[in-house]
Amino acid sequence: MRPIMRLRHLGAATAVIFSAAACNSMLDVKPVAELPRDQALTGPTSARAAVAGMYDALQDNEGGNYYSANMVFFTDVSSDDVDWTGTFTSFADAQDNNLRADNGDVAGMWNAAYRTVARANLVLAQLPSIAGIPAGEKNAYLGEAHFVRALAYHDLVKLWGGQNPGDPGVPLILAPVEDPTSSTSLTRATTGAVYTQILADLTQAEALIPASQTDPTRATRGAAIALRARVELFRKNYAAAESLSTVVENMGYDLTPNYADLFTAEGQITSEDIFTLTFSAVDFGEEGYYYLGRTEVEPSEALAQAYQPSYVPGKLSTWNPTDIRAQVNIFADVNNEICGGLCGTKYPTTVGAEDIHIIRFAEILLTRAEARARQGGATKLAGAVADVNRIRKRAGLDTLVFGVDLTTQQQVIDEVMLQRRLELAMEGFRWSDLVRTGLVQNWLTAQGAPSYQALYPIPRRELAVSPNIAQNPGYTR
Repeated sequence: MRPIMRLRHLGAATAVIFSAAACNSMLDVKPVAELPRDQALTGPTSARAAVAGMYDALQDNEGGNYYSANMVFFTDVSSDDVDWTGTFTSFADAQDNNLRADNGDVAGMWNAAYRTVARANLVLAQLPSIAGIPAGEKNAYLGEAHFVRALAYHDLVKLWGGQNPGDPGVPLILAPVEDPTSSTSLTRATTGAVYTQILADLTQAEALIPASQTDPTRATRGAAIALRARVELFRKNYAAAESLSTVVENMGYDLTPNYADLFTAEGQITSEDIFTLTFSAVDFGEEGYYYLGRTEVEPSEALAQAYQPSYVPGKLSTWNPTDIRAQVNIFADVNNEICGGLCGTKYPTTVGAEDIHIIRFAEILLTRAEARARQGGATKLAGAVADVNRIRKRAGLDTLVFGVDLTTQQQVIDEVMLQRRLELAMEGFRWSDLVRTGLVQNWLTAQGAPSYQALYPIPRRELAVSPNIAQNPGYTR
């Protein structure tokens, strides 16, 4: 077991920081040191390092606030899928749905996403003028920057923004911040405006990234289209979500036959990977460590029952699931050797070398299933069940027949959402799924928590430097 996680919550949201390690295999360059904006990109080497820095920001393995840690499991703790079992009081607030504006981990996630936006903005602003990089390579990098910025803004708006186009979203920062004092004039764009920008960035990414670029550890055309499908699902544009998902499928992505192959100790690329962040024992993630090392978090009894309805909460000896995903994801520690309860084993090692799937084909298949189910009609519903059956079959479950096992639109929707929960458990999807579908209010009521907790609070430190940013309703500044 390695030492407790390193110091966290570093940096301000609007800081333009380039301390990027060359952590991605596609860019074997030295990191860019912290430099003034007008000196950051001076030639091909610094430009390539700046691109690597965007992926490093998504990982945030120094702060642990983005995909190396909190963005994956802190949000799940807010939901009914994961329980806080450790010592971090910030996690306790998420567990109780009692978040406040001074929660350090909420601030850390906000800062990490905006740090990623800042790095993408710098690439987009300065890379076009850098000489010595072939045009095709330069276009690919610009497309990657558009993708990374779109991903970061979607992470921001789905946690802090409203559900309707006219609701407050998040501040849109689309150029490098030269003067930190300019943050005093920042305001929140509407949710609709944020989504418009996200879709514009993804359109640019698809146009600029060459079809020959297929490495899933980098942004690709497939990743851009897949993220568009996810975004359209969140926007409730179900016809577009369905169509885009089919485009992704036609690009050759498919379910990997063995679910366990997706979650190995060292990570490996499969046919299912659309966009993946790679980690190593040196540039490590925290997921496995938090579940199996310090046991800060564990899968909930409710999630276990969703996998196996016959499981008796608190009686570990009754855990005997037939669902292959449950066997991979949860271990009942009857002998109190690891966590003393239901241990999260989806991330199977504490050294942090697992790859983290940001977008995989199973999600896209479930996106299409949900989009079809919500549109309704016999043909769409039958198609949704067909998509779900592909997920069920890999999990070792019986397939279902529309019109026999499932006869109504709501039954199909419920089955799709159940399979989405079970397939993507502990990957950071559950909270946003509850919020976007409105089911979060049922959960908050059951928790005795106020309805405004459906949105995360704008961090207090951000409000202190940006007084024109309005706080989400219910929270104090």
